[in-house]
Amino acid sequence: MNNHKRVLWFVVIITSSLFLLSLLSAFFSIENEALKNISIVSDIFHQPKQSIEAVKQTIDTLVIVESKNTLDSSSVKKKFKLYQTPNRITNYAIDSSAIALPKFIKKLEELQKGKRKKIRIAFLGDSMIEDDLITQTFRTLMQQRFGGYGVGFLPISYPVANGRTTATISASGNWREINFRNNTDKTTLFISGRSFFATGHSVTEIVDKTAKNNLPLQKYLLYGKTAAADVVANGKQIKIAATVNFSSILLDSSSSNKIKLDVNNQMPVFGVSLESPHGIIVDNFSFRGNSGTDFAKMDSTFLQSIAANHSYDLIVLQYGVNIFEKATDENFDWYSNPMKKSIQKLKACFSNADILLMSTADRSFRYGTEYKTAKGMNALLYLQQKIAFESGISFYNTFMSIGGEGSMVNWVNSKPPLAYKDFMHPNSLGSAIIGRSLFQSVLNEYQKIINTTENHKR
Repeated sequence: MNNHKRVLWFVVIITSSLFLLSLLSAFFSIENEALKNISIVSDIFHQPKQSIEAVKQTIDTLVIVESKNTLDSSSVKKKFKLYQTPNRITNYAIDSSAIALPKFIKKLEELQKGKRKKIRIAFLGDSMIEDDLITQTFRTLMQQRFGGYGVGFLPISYPVANGRTTATISASGNWREINFRNNTDKTTLFISGRSFFATGHSVTEIVDKTAKNNLPLQKYLLYGKTAAADVVANGKQIKIAATVNFSSILLDSSSSNKIKLDVNNQMPVFGVSLESPHGIIVDNFSFRGNSGTDFAKMDSTFLQSIAANHSYDLIVLQYGVNIFEKATDENFDWYSNPMKKSIQKLKACFSNADILLMSTADRSFRYGTEYKTAKGMNALLYLQQKIAFESGISFYNTFMSIGGEGSMVNWVNSKPPLAYKDFMHPNSLGSAIIGRSLFQSVLNEYQKIINTTENHKR
């Protein structure tokens, strides 16, 4: 029997069927998930793409909305186009004297007047803030201006060997880590995206390289629900227990900048916090490759227990660069709803905190023979700012603040270089520039409340 004819007829029938289905889909706009990525006529019939200018025009129609200021309950007029200003934080208020982070700035004033002991800032981001980049400069400047010291949160172990210039983390190899990537159940994870469990006798030694000499440094253990258990901190046995999903306990308050933690039970451990008894605490929660959408899947009760026992006054969301998968990406609509859900979850659970979204910085790809800003950069920036605008949070334009179009190429080629040759990540020098700009932007908002106070005295 000649089987070649059967194979030929099979190929002809399948090809003809796919061709007809592709034609039907193209002419009648039929949507079928199974056939979504199969179209042998895609080079003949192109679906029209919305241009960047069209995206811009659509978003710019969202010009003015009415919103309530949480401090004075007055109606505030807002305009979307205010996102374009570099080196400034905006909540889109048309009145330039309106404070962009009203609750946070009010707390800074209370701290300066001695009415508040601490202000805690959560900095959630991707590899842009790994190694404490950006955050170490921002933390240092905030602590110099408003008081405080200490590196803040540190995980039990760190994915990059010797990856922190501001601290060292030496962990035994028998800690089990669950995280955003290897655990589908986001409800059991800390906001760092990680949780740790001892498997047998597990040890971590941490040194805070930023701590002040001969001043008390508080070392807190952050942990989850557990029956009565013992941990050993700097040689001292401490009994702990917790009936809620998040708790913290003071392990040591000496002037030592070191903490050695021994754990031999299965309770969830999130990390330690090394901080001064007063002033500004800035926690770096970096997770490489993250886009910020995982927080929508986290358990609200868990997040609320963090807010109740380890309250944050400002949450900074630094994301964007990982949204690009390839140089030709220009449509990021898929990102909008998941990110807005994350923001709304954080807003609801940390209701006493202001939230600030930092845009992506510049990212360049090779087009032809040279590197240029990603083709889809403007579309992504507009989308991120629309997310902030519609979510009712504040915005900082990182892209414009580092120089805008072509800035990453300029940073790579500057002497000394300000970015790595992946044309994606600022190095320590470039990160310091961003951290300083963000600090000055916060200070600009703080100056508004000082000006208001001085005007009232006159």
